[in-house]
Amino acid sequence: SLQNDKEVVLVAVKYFAESLGFASESLRNDREVVLAAVKSNGASLECASESFRNDREVVSVAVANEKNIKDNIATSLALQCASESLRDDKEVVLAAVTNDGKS
Repeated sequence: SLQNDKEVVLVAVKYFAESLGFASESLRNDREVVLAAVKSNGASLECASESFRNDREVVSVAVANEKNIKDNIATSLALQCASESLRDDKEVVLAAVTNDGKS
């Protein structure tokens, strides 16, 4: 199926990061696919497997590429989806609060 076709999913998440949620479970557990999605829009971390929510590199990329801006205030869904330990990580939090949504 297309949901399990890595090439199709990589193209999909590049243009619509939230399509990660429609990918197969195995592709939501694929580092390359998840990184492509969070580079496109960090909010897609919500659709990634739990293990990536505790992955410092993935979460850092996600918060740096957050495009969930409301009333000029970043509402970092990516940071909210991160594991508790990464929500307490100074560098990750700084990346989230300095993101201007134009990445």
